[in-house]
Amino acid sequence: MERCDRHSERIAKGICTSCGDRLCDECISDRRGDIVLCFECAVKATAGDFEKWERKKDAEAEIRRAKIKKPEREGIGGFGWFLIITLSIIALESGIIATDYLVVRRGEISRISSNTITKRYNLDVSSVNMHKISMAIEKYKDGHGGAPPKELSALVPDYLGSIPADPVTGLDYEYLAEDGSYSVTCSAPEAHGMLYLINVNGKLHYKKLEEK
Repeated sequence: MERCDRHSERIAKGICTSCGDRLCDECISDRRGDIVLCFECAVKATAGDFEKWERKKDAEAEIRRAKIKKPEREGIGGFGWFLIITLSIIALESGIIATDYLVVRRGEISRISSNTITKRYNLDVSSVNMHKISMAIEKYKDGHGGAPPKELSALVPDYLGSIPADPVTGLDYEYLAEDGSYSVTCSAPEAHGMLYLINVNGKLHYKKLEEK
């Protein structure tokens, strides 16, 4: 019996289509038919990703049906090679980022929320901002005996032209320096929803709101 990769005491109820982690009910954030996603992958997923996964599932199902229909046939026939080539092409396709994308499947229309795209964009911008700040802090440390600045304002203008603001709130990032270590995080993480970023000593980490 498989166990959840994140909660070993719980039974896995699905496997994340994107990262492959085994997930319990609590860890499953999004389930669309055969597509199962953990929270981190659901936030990062684009509309094109969902379309690609669904097409891949359809192609895999066709292969299974072909094997069941003709079990006595050995080797790969012309149709089998066609499906293999189709899967290879699908695997190489890039996702399409759209604010409001419609997916039509078996007569049903499901609308992928633009909030998912917006959250991913904000995380990307926030990660770039935090990377710029951490690079400036490391340069500051090189010139100050390895000690980080007491305030981010000390980085301007010698190490950073200006301090970037949080893309969601427009507020300055929260900075803490203590015993040679430092962290940079958003001052209002609840505005980011369930997932936000924190930079600790130059390394980015994804955090859930309840983990702060």
